[in-house]
Amino acid sequence: MFTSEHWGEFMIYNIDFDIAALFFLLALLFIFYYKKWIPNTQNKVFSAILWVSLFATITDILDAGMSSSSGLFPMDIHQIILYIYFLLIDALPILYVLYIFSLTGVEGKLFEGSRKYTFFGPIVMILFIILANFNTGWLFSYNSEIQNFDRNYAVAILNLIAFYYLMFGVKEIIKHRRVLGTEKSVALCLFVVFITLPIIIQMYMPHLFVTMFGVAICLFLIFMTIQGSEEIRSSTGLLNRNAFISCINIYNDKKEEYVIIAIRIRGYRYFKRVFGRTKMKKFLKEIGSSLDNYFENQNRAFYLGGGRFAVLLPSRYSSDYIIPDLQNIFNKEIDGEEMKINFASNFCIINCPSDVNDIDSLLQLIDKFDKHIDESKEITYASQIEMADSKRIDEIEKAVDRALLNDSFEVHFQPIYSLDKKNYHSAEALIRLHDEKLGSISPAEFIPIIERNGLIIQVGIIVLRKVCEFYLENKLNEKGIEFVEINLSVAQCMQKDFSEIMQKILREYDINPNWINFEITETVAAESPELLSKLMTTLHAKGFQFSLDDYGTGYSSMISLIELPFHIVKLDREVVAKLSNVKTQIAIGNTIDMLKKMKMYVVAEGVETQEQVRLLQDMGCDYIQGFYYSKPLSGQLFIEYIQKQMSVV
Repeated sequence: MFTSEHWGEFMIYNIDFDIAALFFLLALLFIFYYKKWIPNTQNKVFSAILWVSLFATITDILDAGMSSSSGLFPMDIHQIILYIYFLLIDALPILYVLYIFSLTGVEGKLFEGSRKYTFFGPIVMILFIILANFNTGWLFSYNSEIQNFDRNYAVAILNLIAFYYLMFGVKEIIKHRRVLGTEKSVALCLFVVFITLPIIIQMYMPHLFVTMFGVAICLFLIFMTIQGSEEIRSSTGLLNRNAFISCINIYNDKKEEYVIIAIRIRGYRYFKRVFGRTKMKKFLKEIGSSLDNYFENQNRAFYLGGGRFAVLLPSRYSSDYIIPDLQNIFNKEIDGEEMKINFASNFCIINCPSDVNDIDSLLQLIDKFDKHIDESKEITYASQIEMADSKRIDEIEKAVDRALLNDSFEVHFQPIYSLDKKNYHSAEALIRLHDEKLGSISPAEFIPIIERNGLIIQVGIIVLRKVCEFYLENKLNEKGIEFVEINLSVAQCMQKDFSEIMQKILREYDINPNWINFEITETVAAESPELLSKLMTTLHAKGFQFSLDDYGTGYSSMISLIELPFHIVKLDREVVAKLSNVKTQIAIGNTIDMLKKMKMYVVAEGVETQEQVRLLQDMGCDYIQGFYYSKPLSGQLFIEYIQKQMSVV
């Protein structure tokens, strides 16, 4: 046990807990800075909390050493250490409140209305008490008899102010608990417990320095549940799309000028099919490592998925100077088993805010560059890219806002027919939007927009709730409908508390998880395999089932089928449409045979003719979905259709 003694009157201070806290905090700081992090308010405040806690622990240890060694250290030095300690320890609850506000995204509201007085008023009081101590001794004073410092009644006042800030924070946690989620809310509330209990213990046992150990434990908990769970790395080792969006928002909030260099590997999807996901992943990691080294690990490079990268530079950097170096990094040769391929890339230079001034427009521009690039131009400037009709996009965004406000999104259902049971055994839920001004808007138009502006998560929750209500109200299980399929987007799969939200909604409606089947496209499975595997494993353990949608369009691999818990595989409509081709029949027949041996059920989408039904049935296909049986129907028409089919049977 680490202890200190002083001469004369025997006195021991136990600093074991402070020593442990010191190692904890040093480890957290090392991991925090070793891990890539973006310079947003949340991370800046958490970094400040770590450093303040570290120095508060050091000053606490120094105070213990000096207090237990009376007369060995100059009084002035000991006094300075105490002032520093009180400033640091009283800064922690304030930083705690700032951290909570940064997590909810409303930190700016601290400076609005009466809240600025309730937040900043006690800070003035803390500074007054500490600074006034030079003349008053309210906080601590020198006792010449024992040659040491006595702590006085103002310490209790500072403790009360600290408790005020902790309660201030708890109030905000309760207010924003839905935004924060259960896991974050619990971790933040435990911070109060782990600070308050050690303070109470130390009040009754002043020789036992446990306060900073409680702080360190709680920071470790927050790091593991909140900071550590922040998904900002891609499989390449670079920062991912979410981190890119956060960094752009930081620049936009500061109204700073910056340059984006968007980079696209030509023919990425083709090469991925030729070389396989593993070799391409290795190649992308090599590029990621080269970019990190080039920018000296300054978090300038991002991987956006699908062979697309982005480099974010302050306006002082010259893109003309950097582009040749980036070309050397990207234009590499990769060895295959039977061939060597020289990769080439396209670059797009975007000056912000002159070219685009918001994140939605920027992402739209990058997507436009990716899809409509002139392959003959290695370098393209944003001004050369024709943007989509922004007026139409604005109109659709307003229509989406109206639909959210008025709860006017509709869910249609397309029946899925069982070839074995000769009945409709399930249905796919499809969202529809009919606006009072624009009329019916195609999902192909509004879904990419709500994915880009982040509303897909909110809309996805609406769809799930409407499906649950519809299933219960119409007792679909009694009508032979075993489950309803709901599509998941990339954004939903990447949402940290998605699993928790889904389970909570089902508990509200008392819905059996087996009645819900989530459809995941090949694109999602290919681009986010690690994150998706974790999500699917969690939900599968709770009883949810999964379908792999659009199978056969070329984005997936055997690894997705083998490693992920898919229950159903849906053949893409583009493949089914070519069933009249003999080669297609052979390919689909072999595919169905393989999937059946893997104990999976097969659904054919887009079936429109009796001949397609016959061929698929001969091949052993389990289920049929398409216009041959029914188009997507509104809820009422779907029930009428199913009841009619039941009466025929």
